[in-house]
Amino acid sequence: ARKQGDQFVIRGQKAAWVSNGTIADIAVLFCTLEQDQGFKGGGVFLVPLDLPGVSRPKPLDKMGQRSLNQGEIYFDEVRIPESYMALGPDLYSIGLETMLAQERQQLEEAEQLKLRQSTELKERNEGLQRARKKAAQASSIREADAGEREVEANRRSMKEREEELARIGQAIEAKTVSLAEREKDFEEAKGVLRSKEEASKTRIAELEEQRGKMLSGRDELAVKVPKSIIKRYDRLKTGITNVVLIIKDDTCPGCRMSLPPQLTIELQRASELHQCPHCRRIIIHKNVIDD
Repeated sequence: ARKQGDQFVIRGQKAAWVSNGTIADIAVLFCTLEQDQGFKGGGVFLVPLDLPGVSRPKPLDKMGQRSLNQGEIYFDEVRIPESYMALGPDLYSIGLETMLAQERQQLEEAEQLKLRQSTELKERNEGLQRARKKAAQASSIREADAGEREVEANRRSMKEREEELARIGQAIEAKTVSLAEREKDFEEAKGVLRSKEEASKTRIAELEEQRGKMLSGRDELAVKVPKSIIKRYDRLKTGITNVVLIIKDDTCPGCRMSLPPQLTIELQRASELHQCPHCRRIIIHKNVIDD
């Protein structure tokens, strides 16, 4: 997504396994805003799926879990207002971590459900064996019929449990693959962010060192500057930036205004400190610095 005025413009697609992707009315969309910023360059948006530019093909023709609609979503220059952003770059990484934690919890709950179903299936199988034994030991037609009905009921129950167990297994497998891919992407993004943070720390340290060298001896020199000039400097810096400027010709680089010829000559003599008559900045001629 890219920012344009008070809107975001979304372009791209979401993979084929978007749950309810072809029938949903609204999507919680994780977007990259600035690829070189890692987590700091992402955002989460609430996107109505009836906007111009949104298209959705037919749902996947799956072998199993056909009741769970899944499909791709395409975004072709979809415009949404800025207010549709749910999480900005400052909270994007927290949103991703929360989502992964929820998926891990869902996977754990599915594993527990699978274990319970497996235990129940085992109990049903034991019940089937008892029913068969009971039917084989029947002493009358009535007892034999009752035993066969019990055997058939246990078979149907076992079949239902086996089918449900297979569906749970498929869901766990799909969720495991999806979670592994997300965690891999998450770790890669964290690695990129860490490397950028390390590079930033190194650069900051270099700049601090350069600043230290530039300021070295500043206090000693400041003592030699007349107090009237220090007061003038402090008064000016509260209202303007770049209080002291180096000029190369007869133009003030701060306000771009021409200086009087006599002032230009006096600046090169450096007999006293001068200010630009237009912007009031303190100006020093380059020739004085070179000398």
